[in-house]
Amino acid sequence: MIYPFINFDGDCREAVEYYAEVFGTEKPKFQSYGDVPPDPNIPPQSMEANNRVIYTTLKITESIIMFADLPLGEKFIPGNNLSLSMIIEDPLLVQTYFDALKEGGIVLFPLQETFYTKKFGIVTDKYGVTWQIGIGTEEEILNP
Repeated sequence: MIYPFINFDGDCREAVEYYAEVFGTEKPKFQSYGDVPPDPNIPPQSMEANNRVIYTTLKITESIIMFADLPLGEKFIPGNNLSLSMIIEDPLLVQTYFDALKEGGIVLFPLQETFYTKKFGIVTDKYGVTWQIGIGTEEEILNP
């Protein structure tokens, strides 16, 4: 499945709560950057950085939309804050799609194991479309 993914600059929680109210969805569950398991290669972050939303979803009508704040310090460009997230169960397809999309494109986050999935990567293809590709199921997306 392919899902829209919208980034914000510190106001994700406020925006998603607003959308939940507007569309009458279930109350969203938020994961913050502070919820991420510690990494010895990354220095401790400020309270402001840790309070930013790293992931949440809303199911609006029949569509799942993903949301997050950019990490503190990353440049936010209004209008360029939308990407497509492809979540599939087949690890071979994840690798195949990622490899094809990176040809002539820019790898923003190499395909690798993360704390939330066995394979995940972010690539902007040669046409400027950013793809987040990982292993998963719809159930995992809605209940991280």
